[in-house]
Amino acid sequence: MKRRIFLSIIYLILSCKNNNHPHKIEPSINTENLVAILDTIWKTEQEPTRLRDSIGTALGFESDAFKKQNDIYHKNHEINEKKVL
Repeated sequence: MKRRIFLSIIYLILSCKNNNHPHKIEPSINTENLVAILDTIWKTEQEPTRLRDSIGTALGFESDAFKKQNDIYHKNHEINEKKVL
């Protein structure tokens, strides 16, 4: 009986021994991929915005070219918001 209790205690000690170490949690997104995603978002936000503003300054903010570029900007902006959220 004493041997059975002793072996049970040893078994419990050995079973719990490795559970004291915290598990490492790996990020779900690779850092390189995250940088690439953020670069893409930056480009698709900023380039159309700069072009739109330049067209607005040169041709007027009511011109067809400005409106077309503004539509492109808004489409990109909606896509980028979904990527971020």
